[in-house]
Amino acid sequence: MVACSCPSSRSYMHSDSSRKSILSNLFQENKISVTGIAHPIQDTLSKGSQQRDIECDSLKMASSIPPQFKKEGFRHNIKGWLVVTATFIVNFFCLGIIFQWGNYQQLYLKVYAEETDAFRISFIGSIAPTTLLSTGVFLPPVIRRIGYRWTMAIGAILAPLGLFLARVLFGLGCGFVYSPAMALPSQWFKKNRALATGLASSGSGIGSLVISPLTEKLFETVGHQNALRVLGGAMAVGLLLATALAFSTVAPATSVSSNHHPQQEKLGYRELLSDIDFIFLVAFSALCYFGYFGPMFYVPQYTTYLGHSAVEGAALIAVMSGMNSVSRIFMGFMADRCGNINVMLFCALAAGLFTSVLWQFANNYNTYMVYCVLNGLTGGAFVPAVPVVVADIVGLENIQQGMGICFIATFFGNLLGPAIAGKLLQQHGWTAAIQFPGAITLFSAVILFSLRMKRSKGKIIMKL
Repeated sequence: MVACSCPSSRSYMHSDSSRKSILSNLFQENKISVTGIAHPIQDTLSKGSQQRDIECDSLKMASSIPPQFKKEGFRHNIKGWLVVTATFIVNFFCLGIIFQWGNYQQLYLKVYAEETDAFRISFIGSIAPTTLLSTGVFLPPVIRRIGYRWTMAIGAILAPLGLFLARVLFGLGCGFVYSPAMALPSQWFKKNRALATGLASSGSGIGSLVISPLTEKLFETVGHQNALRVLGGAMAVGLLLATALAFSTVAPATSVSSNHHPQQEKLGYRELLSDIDFIFLVAFSALCYFGYFGPMFYVPQYTTYLGHSAVEGAALIAVMSGMNSVSRIFMGFMADRCGNINVMLFCALAAGLFTSVLWQFANNYNTYMVYCVLNGLTGGAFVPAVPVVVADIVGLENIQQGMGICFIATFFGNLLGPAIAGKLLQQHGWTAAIQFPGAITLFSAVILFSLRMKRSKGKIIMKL
């Protein structure tokens, strides 16, 4: 018997064929429907994959941020705050001793009255700050070769010796510690960079606050020559301690540091000077220092002119220095929130106005004290902001070169500013000596305003 000849078999086969057809149709329909559903599923999976890629990229970016930039409190950034302490000590001794030069100037005008004049004494006083800041342009190759700490160690030896031997050597030694030290806080802070730099640079005002009356006391007890020896010994101890605390995170002018800084472009001096924004900053640095040291150098002499003693003049230097320290901390705090250039502009403008107007009409001791307070609050606050703005414009990796150029730009202002004021005083009186630093500080504020408007593209209200 042949199964296929059986009607039941044919029915079964027909039924089976129908089932196959139905299954085939269902398969096609399901294939279509599955295909139709597959696109949104694939899109969802694709989006999920993209999201994971974004998260991975974010994690990679987060891991590329230096650890000290993630949390900047003392517990999480101990080395950063030790660096701030080191820079504070450097400012305390280097600029603290320079700022109280007015005490020596007043003394030398009495001791050597027949041999010299205010112009020559002021010129001698300006040698140290000129050498200090101008040295910075030559230091990047030295730092690149031997590192920050060993560069500062050279200065820690030369600067105290300079107090015994020659003021040029003192300025050179201070330059070897000051320029590297001022570049270090920016390497350890980002959110609070200006505040950290302000805290570090406040050492200059506190140093003058302490050293100025101490110097007058040493004059009375051991004489002016032994006073230099006492200051030199204390300075040697302080600078060696600062050198030991000088931790660095990045090698100058290199593309990648040992602590995984994001790669930045390595720039030479020619490339830096082709940046218009940086040119504005260099021009500001060149001009503002013509009026920076003069008001402080002439405090004892103007106090004597008002009929008061040199001791009271030293007290006013201490007042001005104390206000300077408070201002550098507060203005650093404000700069992190309102913008570095904005705060620099305000301080330069206010300092110029206070000098040109308030000092001009300070005909008694109390009014002059008010001027010293206000000038202390504004006159030096814009200076520590320069390294922070340099980092903003040229990048952290090029900060040492940028600072070196800005510091060398201050050469003529540091060297000639107080001396020109002294010559004007000698030939034309106090009005000319007062208006010179005031006017040139106001003009430097105009240049800074031009930089601000260029970077903000004309916007008046903007954090910058």
